[in-house]
Amino acid sequence: MLEEIWLMHHYINNFGQKDAYKTITYEESHVTLTVIELCNKQNIAGLPIHNSGIGQKQHGSTLHGFMKKAYEDLGVASILNITP
Repeated sequence: MLEEIWLMHHYINNFGQKDAYKTITYEESHVTLTVIELCNKQNIAGLPIHNSGIGQKQHGSTLHGFMKKAYEDLGVASILNITP
């Protein structure tokens, strides 16, 4: 079944190797931990949920900046959309 999935989704086919989950899991956890650490330093409450999080509306732009920094640390130029 996995082979069929990789064939159908050729854009992510490079991740079809069995150890790709290790890289993806590490990167997701890095982003989450970086955001938590930066929130703690600024005394901002944030609730991590898998690879996203919840924070107070007034800190939205700050949290977006934290997330952007975490992705940049990984060498990713852009990040996913953040929705209020």
